[in-house]
Amino acid sequence: IMLREEEIELSPASDGPVVISDRQFLGREYRYCLETAAGRQIHARTSLQTVIPVGSKVNLTLTNPSPPIFVHA
Repeated sequence: IMLREEEIELSPASDGPVVISDRQFLGREYRYCLETAAGRQIHARTSLQTVIPVGSKVNLTLTNPSPPIFVHA
């Protein structure tokens, strides 16, 4: 399943299921590398107004309630 990085919204949560493992400054936005409890990596892009420290736990929500979902077999 593939989601666009910019369709994932991050919100800090002490009991969040995902941990920020890296944050990269891309000029007009940040790209976050997230790690799930199962060790999977997810990437999200946010505006410069969203600054969450590396090591923080977060919740994920989708900005588009019905995003197109692509399955790669």
